[in-house]
Amino acid sequence: MKKLLATILALVMAIGVTTTAWADGEGTTAKIAEIGETGYATLADAIAAAQADETIVLLADAAINSNTQITKDVAIDLNGKTVTVTTVGTQNAFEVQNGATFTIKDSGTGGKLDLGKFGITLVNSKLKIEGGEIKVSPDSPGAGIVVAAVGNSDVTMTGGKVVATNTACFNAGYFGTQTFNISGGTLESKGASTALMGISNNFGGHTEMTISGDTQVVMKDAAGNAGSLVSDATGNDVIKVVGGTSDSDITAYTEATAPVVLTGDGTYHIGTTAANAAVRNAASGETVTVVKGNAALTDVPVGVTVANNGAGTVTVNGSGAITEGNPYTVPARYYYNSTTTTTTDTKADDTKGSPKTFDAGVGIYAVSALLSVTGMACVGRKKF
Repeated sequence: MKKLLATILALVMAIGVTTTAWADGEGTTAKIAEIGETGYATLADAIAAAQADETIVLLADAAINSNTQITKDVAIDLNGKTVTVTTVGTQNAFEVQNGATFTIKDSGTGGKLDLGKFGITLVNSKLKIEGGEIKVSPDSPGAGIVVAAVGNSDVTMTGGKVVATNTACFNAGYFGTQTFNISGGTLESKGASTALMGISNNFGGHTEMTISGDTQVVMKDAAGNAGSLVSDATGNDVIKVVGGTSDSDITAYTEATAPVVLTGDGTYHIGTTAANAAVRNAASGETVTVVKGNAALTDVPVGVTVANNGAGTVTVNGSGAITEGNPYTVPARYYYNSTTTTTTDTKADDTKGSPKTFDAGVGIYAVSALLSVTGMACVGRKKF
């Protein structure tokens, strides 16, 4: 009897597993991606099936051939997984056309998009980079670009990382207007012979690129060599750096009055927010240098030295203007308080607080007045 029951139980479990697999619609085929509750065996299948404004979520690492066409608004959520593009000939990894918006994000941790030898091409379309690491690995320097924009195309980056070794992160031009708004994430284009942004406006095109926010620009290779931020820009192109940090000198593209602070580790901090954050995090004994623009630095710690090597106006914690060649070290202050004889004041500015001193004459007068009033009260009580 026990043997029979065990056999029946095994059959019931087998039927349950089979039913679950059948209901899932996949059988024994693993799902690589899904849109909503629908799973797909390959990323290519998911892209082909995606409707406008839908998001494809990766469930596992995926491979896809180059020359994948994006013709409608679609997003890929790497979800912490890796997508590897197999390059066929000289085909681009992705081609975005017909005014479509292609979004790349990563709701997980460590998601990567390896584009192979060639990158993403935009033709009158848009690309949004919100997360993940996107890189290209060309066979030779300059042979492949991570993102190439042609015609009236826009690139917006708020997070993630774009990596290009011995080639450019971005390339734009030929015709139309290309706009690059980079407000977050990391742009990494290492190698002395390359530029982070290449422009080829040979047919009257116009390119605008703005780097702002907390964007990190990395251009130095292991030997400390770095290329340029932009190559082949014309007077018709507008390149601006208004915020972020860089391991190389890109002050040629910053506004004349915007502060640029250079810290001891060789990092340039651009804009009011980045400049103040840099000096506030400096340690006693360190020197930070304002190399360009006007800077009203606040909350600078005691012992930090600020130098002005630019032509702008620089103040520290409300102090007078610091002139070129006359660095200023934030001093410590001393004053009395009510509990100890002397206390070191770690206020980092030159504005003294109200000193808590004790005037002996005033004290004696106050005590005498108190005793007099008390005595009068006692005498009056006795008379009454």
